[in-house]
Amino acid sequence: MLARAKATADPEAARLDQLVGWLVEFHRREEKPMWWRKFERSEMTIEERYDDRDCLAALTRTETPASRIKRSLGLEYRYDAAQETKLRPGDKCWAAGTELRAEIVRMDEDAGLVELKAGKPLPDRLCLIPDEFVSAGVIKDAVARYARAWERGEVASQAVDDLLRRRRPRIAGHDGGPLVGATENLVERVCDLAFRLDRSTLCIQGPPGTGKTHNAAAMIVELLRRGYRVGVTAQSHKVIMHAMCAVAKALERSGLAADLCKVGDHDDDPLVKQGIVREIENDDVPGVLDGGACLVGGTAWLFSRDELAGRFDYLFIDEAGQVSLANAVAVGLSTRNLILVGDQMQLSQVTQGHHPGDTGLSCLEYLLAGSATVPQELGVFLGSSRRMHPDICRFVSDAVYDGRLDSIPETGRHRVIRGPDTTLVPAETGIVWVPVEHDGCTQSSDEECDAIVAIVEELLRRNVVDREGVERRMTPEDILIVAPFNLQVRCLRGRLDPRIRIGSVDRFQGQEAPVVIVSLCASTLEEAPRGASFLLSPNRLNVAVSRAEALAIVVGCPDLMDVRCRSVEEMRLVNLLCHLVQYAEEQAEAIA
Repeated sequence: MLARAKATADPEAARLDQLVGWLVEFHRREEKPMWWRKFERSEMTIEERYDDRDCLAALTRTETPASRIKRSLGLEYRYDAAQETKLRPGDKCWAAGTELRAEIVRMDEDAGLVELKAGKPLPDRLCLIPDEFVSAGVIKDAVARYARAWERGEVASQAVDDLLRRRRPRIAGHDGGPLVGATENLVERVCDLAFRLDRSTLCIQGPPGTGKTHNAAAMIVELLRRGYRVGVTAQSHKVIMHAMCAVAKALERSGLAADLCKVGDHDDDPLVKQGIVREIENDDVPGVLDGGACLVGGTAWLFSRDELAGRFDYLFIDEAGQVSLANAVAVGLSTRNLILVGDQMQLSQVTQGHHPGDTGLSCLEYLLAGSATVPQELGVFLGSSRRMHPDICRFVSDAVYDGRLDSIPETGRHRVIRGPDTTLVPAETGIVWVPVEHDGCTQSSDEECDAIVAIVEELLRRNVVDREGVERRMTPEDILIVAPFNLQVRCLRGRLDPRIRIGSVDRFQGQEAPVVIVSLCASTLEEAPRGASFLLSPNRLNVAVSRAEALAIVVGCPDLMDVRCRSVEEMRLVNLLCHLVQYAEEQAEAIA
């Protein structure tokens, strides 16, 4: 196909041939850096692994006796709690320098303790390096099947074909123009659009707090009511179960019953325990589909299977901004209609390899071709936040969503009442910039910790008003603190009430609180680990600020904006922070 792309005179045909040809090799390109990292980390010194955030170095067995975890051993180790690591419970690892594998089952980052599950005894002293390999064989095979059909001039999936060609969705009875009218009931309309979707792809973009899960659940319930076979997939089992939970609640509200099945091991999930969701195996799915209307949840490894080709009427890809285009092609073979639900302006997909052209994009990024918001004729933009006060929403809308996002009127009641002794953060709503001078800080700042501790103490003496207009005393549970680095997270946890939620932005997508405090940590962009692209990422800043219902407080060093930008992209990132600071200062002047 790559040769055919070079030979054709039609630019669009050449682009598509090239795209499909490159997608075939997507997963191989993704795996190559993983193998390089494994071999490199196996050769590292303990000190080098200590500095590698993907590893956990210098573990020493504690005196706690080994326990039994099913048929495996449970072994407790101690490590330096100051060590930065991305490893989390559930992650699988290698004991460096051996062929022994282990899984992290419990981790206390403050105490520096970790419990490992292993099939064989492990050394008393070891370093953990991540076991990142997950065979994508079945997904690769599905992409290759699509590519072979494409090369023969066949359409293996009309929905996938529409996605790759970025076509407007075919909706029976819709002759063009905006998919949702200005006066139409949104939930009813998206349910109707799903029902009328004709072997095509539909996009539902849901910015923070706009109810994308609620709308997706309503669509699925309506399709189940009409007797369709529906699938739901995402990048993780957690996201899939969250979507299925929303469907279960929507079914209960509507008084309907449906067969809900999830592929995977979810014995501990409340939905499975209560019998609301049936836990099944891959091989059970064809029989479930033979029974008629149902909802089946599973990852790309399920929906890429050859025996499921064309078996589903609808497949929902949740958090589609985090699902690769290659995986969307693979799972799209299983269904007549694809519905992409997500927001590419929040946390994006993580890729490992270097990918040519558009093949490294998520399916949602690809479909929108660089647009921050989905065009009205291409999909549905959920434009009303049910979370953010208008003073926060205005900034998020202008900075991220082309000015198309607003708040429902009830959010205007959110506020944190100013008290007689309030001095540090006089604002009751909106975005607040708290400049804190410091020097030489990279992943943690004591000065920012001091400022945040003082702000929290003052906040807890204030009252908060919710969306219903009910006033009450602020509690630690009303505050959420986001920091980009674990070192700062640990510093804050050590000085604040344990009931306050503190963590990186990745942990808080989907959560909310009356007050969100963001700590930027680094003194300058030159000193920031991973640079401006990480610290000032528009996606990460969007997710952090948009967790707030009433107040978003950003704490940072003013020197972050005093930088000589080395690229247009870095200039764009610094400009976003400058925009936030200017917006906050204008609000502060209005209060004064």
